[in-house]
Amino acid sequence: PIENQIFDIVKCKIPEIAILDASLHGTILVGQPLEIDKQAAKVLDLDWQNIPHLKLINENLSWEKEGGATVEQIFQET
Repeated sequence: PIENQIFDIVKCKIPEIAILDASLHGTILVGQPLEIDKQAAKVLDLDWQNIPHLKLINENLSWEKEGGATVEQIFQET
């Protein structure tokens, strides 16, 4: 399934920044990719937890669980 393919790509290399043009909805979003995708779902009146690839990424790519840096810490260092 596509959600597994998206997860595999993100697992290898998560993008450093996401830019989303939602100007038709009156906004432009810029920031950490997973959080931007969650906000984009909200703009579209969707619950991101009902979007399989977002839920999968959120549940499985936690650097904190592995004793590593948080996503926020990773992006502050770059």
